[in-house]
Amino acid sequence: MTEEIYDPARFASLVHDVGEKTSRAALRLFFSDTEARLGCLGDVDGAADTMVVQRLAHTIKSSAATFGFNHLSSLARRLEHDTAHLASVDLAARIDELRSALAAVRMLIAGRDELT
Repeated sequence: MTEEIYDPARFASLVHDVGEKTSRAALRLFFSDTEARLGCLGDVDGAADTMVVQRLAHTIKSSAATFGFNHLSSLARRLEHDTAHLASVDLAARIDELRSALAAVRMLIAGRDELT
């Protein structure tokens, strides 16, 4: 993996802009919302619901970037742009990649004081 999983400067910038308490609350919301969005992605028919997949992937991409979760954001960006050309099996594999990246972020931040 060439990109970082987490860029701490992005979260520090968020804390600077909105404060620590709000940033931590937003982070908790990010995790619950992203889990829900990944669940929705698993429920859609990619071929029939291309716009839904693109919208969900776009939201995950942007939200992850806000917190500096670069790898997760990159995977979501790739899904957003490739959706129209993916077979169902490929979509499922991409969703699994997103789930793994989210799990990696959770593990990484568990030991970081600025994020807990």
